[in-house]
Amino acid sequence: MSAVLKSAVLTLLLACLPQAARATDLDGDGVDDSVDVCPNTPPGVLVDAQGRPRADLDDDCDGDLDDFAIFQSGFTGPLSPPEVCHDGVDNDLDGLTDCQAVVYCPAGTACGAHAACAPSATCECDPGWEDCDALYANGCEVNTQTSPQHCGTCGVVCGAVPNTVSTACVNGQCVITACATGYADCNALFADGCETSLNDSSSCYAAAPLPSLFGDEDCEQFSSTDGRGGAWYRMWVNEGDWNAFVAHPLFFDAVLQPPTGVDYDLDLYDACGGNLLDSSTLRGSQAEQVEFTWPDNLGGDDRRELWIHVRYYSGSACGLWNLATYGGCAP
Repeated sequence: MSAVLKSAVLTLLLACLPQAARATDLDGDGVDDSVDVCPNTPPGVLVDAQGRPRADLDDDCDGDLDDFAIFQSGFTGPLSPPEVCHDGVDNDLDGLTDCQAVVYCPAGTACGAHAACAPSATCECDPGWEDCDALYANGCEVNTQTSPQHCGTCGVVCGAVPNTVSTACVNGQCVITACATGYADCNALFADGCETSLNDSSSCYAAAPLPSLFGDEDCEQFSSTDGRGGAWYRMWVNEGDWNAFVAHPLFFDAVLQPPTGVDYDLDLYDACGGNLLDSSTLRGSQAEQVEFTWPDNLGGDDRRELWIHVRYYSGSACGLWNLATYGGCAP
């Protein structure tokens, strides 16, 4: 019997059989052609009870995710160019980036540690976790809220930044946990590290002037300034009473209130590079005070220019210190 005749006989016999006896599955997807809405599914593609590929998000039965939308948007290139790992781009247009693997799963089943099967029948990571090695077999293994190698997302490294001792990842953000000695992070930006120097920014030759005071008049006279880090100041302590018969000694003192978390010391000199008149080196954030008294030479000008050094000692904080200077306050 010829092949044509055999085919005709087979077609006639099938037409005579009841509907239930003529079940077929031409695409081999496990769904009978009588209910298969996608009868030409490529081999090996997982389908639902109606024969739709589970990954077919555009309902065109080809299992290529969202390719219909891609072409509708004007895409004219190849549908599946090679994926380039670790570049943050979905090169092959499969809806995933950086060589991630698609794992199809029955709805509601587990997909490994810190992952679950989503309604799209693909494994998705729990919030705050990612599959940074592109292997769902070991689950979503990285906590991107705390990992300094994958902070916030895969591949974001909390590396070394200037003037820091350590860095860390907190709530998906790179943060500085400790500054190097003599530095503080005052702008809360991770990229520039501990950007504020608490050490001296200049020498006594660049000392900033402070308002002058009278050293032999009412103690209520004072000046006040705020700052951060080591600093130099100079000021005149003038003589107000020029009585040629009664001596009035001249008094000067300065009080430094450091901020919490930083220890500063306070020094008083009679000239830039001159003699140390007084020094205060209390530890912690205690107030430092220096004093100096000198006699009244009757009939002469007894004013003096003094140099004040706010000297950083230890600690790391961004608060401001306050320096108050007083004239005429007898000890």
